[in-house]
Amino acid sequence: MILKRWQEKNIEYLRQKRRIVQITGARQCGKTTVAKNISARYNCIYHTMDNSTSLAACNADTKYFLTHNKDIMIIDEVQKAPVIITALKEIVDEDNRMGRYIITGSANIQALPQVNESMAGRIGPVLLRTFSQGEILGKEPIFIENLKNLNFKQNYEYNGKEEILDIALKGGYPETLGYNIRDIKNWCKDYIDAILKKDLMDVEKIRNHQDMKKLVETTAAWSSKYMEQNAIGSALSIEKPTFTKYLTLLDIMYIIEQLPAFTKTDYERVTKKPKLFMTDTALITTVLNYTMDKVRYEQDITGKLVETFVYHELAANVDYYNVEYSLYHFRDNAGHEIDFILQDNENNNLYAIEVKAGSNIGKDDFKHIKWFKDNIAKNCEFKGIILYTGKNTLSFGENMQAVPMCALWE
Repeated sequence: MILKRWQEKNIEYLRQKRRIVQITGARQCGKTTVAKNISARYNCIYHTMDNSTSLAACNADTKYFLTHNKDIMIIDEVQKAPVIITALKEIVDEDNRMGRYIITGSANIQALPQVNESMAGRIGPVLLRTFSQGEILGKEPIFIENLKNLNFKQNYEYNGKEEILDIALKGGYPETLGYNIRDIKNWCKDYIDAILKKDLMDVEKIRNHQDMKKLVETTAAWSSKYMEQNAIGSALSIEKPTFTKYLTLLDIMYIIEQLPAFTKTDYERVTKKPKLFMTDTALITTVLNYTMDKVRYEQDITGKLVETFVYHELAANVDYYNVEYSLYHFRDNAGHEIDFILQDNENNNLYAIEVKAGSNIGKDDFKHIKWFKDNIAKNCEFKGIILYTGKNTLSFGENMQAVPMCALWE
């Protein structure tokens, strides 16, 4: 059974508005399946640069290889042949019909050092993540609308913290759906090794794979924390320029992601440091060897895993709306911080989202949300919630609620 992906809506839309649709995301997140599923009702031709013969033919005469008379040409893993970008620019400038090419890549194609061409106005980019829980269950993304109206159900039927931890430990890679934790760890171990030893070579010729592996382990431990490059780098015996390059490569390969700080304010004490997240919680489970017993009882570990899980779910909801919303975090040097800030880009309304892995919430847990409301969001519509592992939606004042975490997909 092929599960529907929320981003299919945006891919279909961009096929009508852009000459090329670019689907990027981590290896094995489902890009090829989505591209083929969308193209199934069209007259389509498919090439993958994972095939050595196709790659050789492409490099021999790129423009000829890309010329076609079908409705759509799908080109998979385009980062293996960066010459495609230059040739595509020339082709679509000569024939500007929309949606004739869908390209996929397990690396951020436009960020590759080999790509110098600007494809602005020609490419419609779509980021495909691993499965959100809503996609796995076949749910529509309704969380943001419920947040805007504080229209959450009063009671939710789910297993609370145990269910959240189980979902977070397993992650969302399509191939591991239905696997137990042991099998997921084995799969992810092979997955990480393949990326570092093989896929990474398509982007940068890295000689010391052990250093990269150590960096993956370190960034997994830092997931949901603020980007302190000096502190992260001090745990590794890597020179700073090399460390910076390696960190950028993990970003390009969709192993890590950085959440920007909310700085759209004249408040002078706000920090600009981004937050670091692993792009799938199964990577944390594998690299740090988490088990249910370990995450159940160790508060710091539980918080890291649950916040990373919530980030992934929120980001998938934001992606669905394309450019309508933006996601940030907030922190100032006076100690005020909020895990996530959602901005409605049309009217600049703001929504604060805190994450608590426990099932008990008190008035004091809302102190940072209330401060943000009174000092940063006083001139716009504002609502604040705490996502927690209880089962009931509870009011803690005007436009402030504690909301069960499963409301992200229920």
